[in-house]
Amino acid sequence: MDDHRPAAMPTRFLVELRAPALGFQDVGELAGRAASAAREVTTTDAPVRFLRAVSVPEDGSCLLVFEALDAAAVEDVARRALIDFDRVTPVITLAAGLEMPREAIRSGQSQQGGST
Repeated sequence: MDDHRPAAMPTRFLVELRAPALGFQDVGELAGRAASAAREVTTTDAPVRFLRAVSVPEDGSCLLVFEALDAAAVEDVARRALIDFDRVTPVITLAAGLEMPREAIRSGQSQQGGST
């Protein structure tokens, strides 16, 4: 039977990390583990891409950004990479000069209890 449903669109997810006792001294190594684990679990039907790591030395936080079909896939990657995280949440990212799509605004408002 031929299934003509549209493919699910990847979403970006933010992974908030727990700060280790010594801080995030080697964010490059952490990013490498995340990227490697994402490549290991990626299949045609369930792609996971590691996009970037953001370290905020002032407050000792570190954030990882992934693209995947669901949060469970991102959580699996983090566990495989031995990354201790607090939470995985969907995010909307924009490049400079671009406007946020109306669908994303409505979706974000409904998730945050905003009104239209």
